[in-house]
Amino acid sequence: MNFTDVGFEEVWIDLRSTEMPVWFWVPVGIAGVAGAVCLNALA
Repeated sequence: MNFTDVGFEEVWIDLRSTEMPVWFWVPVGIAGVAGAVCLNALA
C-alpha cells in the first residue's frame, strides 16, 4: 500500500494540527516505526 495514495501528508498535517498531548503521540510513533520495520522484514 502506498501512503501517498491516501494523501498521507495531508492526513499527517491534519493530525499534527489537532491539540493532541505528547503522551498520545509517543506510543503512536513507536507503533508506527515498529509496524514499518515489521512490514519491511516481511516484504
